[in-house]
Amino acid sequence: MTNQDLELLYGQLLGMGHTAALKAVYNLGYAAGAGTSVDDNLTDKTKVASVPTVAQVKSLVNNPKLKN
Repeated sequence: MTNQDLELLYGQLLGMGHTAALKAVYNLGYAAGAGTSVDDNLTDKTKVASVPTVAQVKSLVNNPKLKN
């Protein structure tokens, strides 16, 4: 995902509140296998992760666990 992708996703999720939107963006990245590598020799998956689908975003928006 690019920074622009993250900005768009965060904007879509912001209606749930800042904390819930941040949790949702984190969950989307985690589900896509993105994360910080413990070894600089490994591929940075955050640069190659695909943008989440509309279905993934909608499932997070409707997830009551994120609306704390």
